[in-house]
Amino acid sequence: MAIASGDLQSDQVGSRLAPLRVIVTQAGAPVEGITVTWSATGGTVAPASTVTANGGFASVNWDLPQMAGTFLARASATEASNSPVTFTATAMPGPPATLIKGEGDGQSGPVNTILPTELEVKVVDAFGNPLEGLAVNWFVTTGTATLTPDQDQTDASGQATTEVQLGATPGVVTVTATPGVVVQGAPATFNLTATP
Repeated sequence: MAIASGDLQSDQVGSRLAPLRVIVTQAGAPVEGITVTWSATGGTVAPASTVTANGGFASVNWDLPQMAGTFLARASATEASNSPVTFTATAMPGPPATLIKGEGDGQSGPVNTILPTELEVKVVDAFGNPLEGLAVNWFVTTGTATLTPDQDQTDASGQATTEVQLGATPGVVTVTATPGVVVQGAPATFNLTATP
């Protein structure tokens, strides 16, 4: 048994890949009627077993899971050598969907000081997978403060952060975070206080 097609595919989470196909031969000639059993470490392969038909081929559909990552599918045939064979596929995050506010809200500190906790947001797709490399802009909308940086990019965990140095004026300081794409939950608003 050998892989005929479908190895090393990649697509968005939840997508259906091109069919996985194996071929069973004997002395170079295709063999029909061999039962092939399928399994996967993520997502769903269906049907769970197929039988080689014309040309000695057997195939199956593989729907990727909703979680991003690299996954394996295996085809096994008890009557064939070189069994099982393994297919590899990569599930990539989907489009940006939600901005989640993280740490840093509700802090207070004396004027002209740096708040101890950086403000943090996270950008995820519709299934909660983090998205890397998206620009997030930080703005002071109320009060006075300095943000470092005022634009950040999400890291491998989907997170972007900024440090807040309060200004010289006591009172409420409001900071918002807005990604460069339209997502649910944007802008995220952080309410801070500068004390005398």
